[in-house]
Amino acid sequence: MSFLTTMSVRMPAFAIALSALLAVSAQAQTPARTAVPLTGEAAQVKKLLEQKFQGATVTIVNKSPYFGLYEAMFDEQLVYTDAKVTYVLVGNVYDAATRKNLTEAKMRELTRVAFDSLPLELALKKVKGDGSRRLAIFSDADCPFCARLEN
Repeated sequence: MSFLTTMSVRMPAFAIALSALLAVSAQAQTPARTAVPLTGEAAQVKKLLEQKFQGATVTIVNKSPYFGLYEAMFDEQLVYTDAKVTYVLVGNVYDAATRKNLTEAKMRELTRVAFDSLPLELALKKVKGDGSRRLAIFSDADCPFCARLEN
């Protein structure tokens, strides 16, 4: 089994839920990113992607720091392409030295939601102490790991 397969297979669901909780609590202190205006070449890449993949939604296109490629949010998935959209790569880019999944880090950055924009008025609330700190928990009612985390 390769390193990449091992990492994705052995990551328990509760660890993913816990990392999501930590990310949400960290977001309370960092505002959500706004979309960067497209440069001329990025706008052209977006146009070409939309032409070649009709019906697909391309929301964000940025020049990536990898191999001169562009990264595009393409139907809720991050893909990589060249400036002429000759090839489209779907998958994760890893930093070999740190074993960090750079694609996942970019996806988290692009899909981050500001804590203050959550509809907390619709949430179930449980106050402990003076209520000065807030934690949002997203769970699946059918997930045994989520049930364990909530206990």
